[in-house]
Amino acid sequence: MKDTREKLLKTAAKLFAQKGYTGTSVRDIVQRAGANLSAVQYYFGGKNGLYLATVAYLTGQIRAEMMKEMVLPQEISALSREQALDSLKQMINRFLDMSFSRKNILLERIFTYAELEDSRTFRETLLNQTSRFRDTWYGLVSHLTGLKVGSAELILLCHTIFSQGHQSDFMRFAVCHQLKLKKYTPQLCDQIKELVWNNTRAILDLYNKEKK
Repeated sequence: MKDTREKLLKTAAKLFAQKGYTGTSVRDIVQRAGANLSAVQYYFGGKNGLYLATVAYLTGQIRAEMMKEMVLPQEISALSREQALDSLKQMINRFLDMSFSRKNILLERIFTYAELEDSRTFRETLLNQTSRFRDTWYGLVSHLTGLKVGSAELILLCHTIFSQGHQSDFMRFAVCHQLKLKKYTPQLCDQIKELVWNNTRAILDLYNKEKK
């Protein structure tokens, strides 16, 4: 029974990413998953429940990858500056690794469809599901800059730093085309990581100087 639920989630993730919520039917999902229509009702209470569970499933995987082997104190303020910098760097590099390997592509496409379908409920669901690692990210940047959690400046700064790690399909295609590569090489990935971290460190150092 656990296998059936897992198959439904994996199949739904692919179809919601390909066609969006409105373009995907429960019948398509169960046929591809080799399950019965009643299974969706049994496990998820219907299509809407399956969609929400799929988002939670994908974000859970990303969150686990982002936070893997990271041990943080209950209060981030207890970290030294170097410890906080190291933790933030780990999160940035892991996010980049997911972008390079396209591990987060299904969730990205589901989010894009939520925008196209103009579904505020689905957008808010996606944002709420990412809140755990986002709160850690915000906490680390707040600790390193002195900016207040929840302030407009901190939110904008975090999104600016985070957006450097966004490697969309088109961006990968454009970079490879201009560099005459078939795909991202390990050397290119390392170079991007270094550039992103150097940019991030320069911003954080600027705030640190202002605090002093």
